[in-house]
Amino acid sequence: MNYLKFFKKAFLAVICLLLTNLAKAQVQDTTIYYYKQIGEGSIPVASADSADYFRIIPPFTPKDDLIEIKIIIRMAQ
Repeated sequence: MNYLKFFKKAFLAVICLLLTNLAKAQVQDTTIYYYKQIGEGSIPVASADSADYFRIIPPFTPKDDLIEIKIIIRMAQ
């Protein structure tokens, strides 16, 4: 009976450690937004095929002061 309580606590501790590790592993990767030019403004679109330009935002941390956002414009052919 006593070892059953120990097993329960050990099992919960392992589960908590695994969940903590999963939460820590969620690092945001590079984000890409696609836009279509409409008049003087632009709207976000779902795919790169229908986009006129797109923005690339790299991952960053709270200690970063500046973030380099790249805007790439597709030339019509």
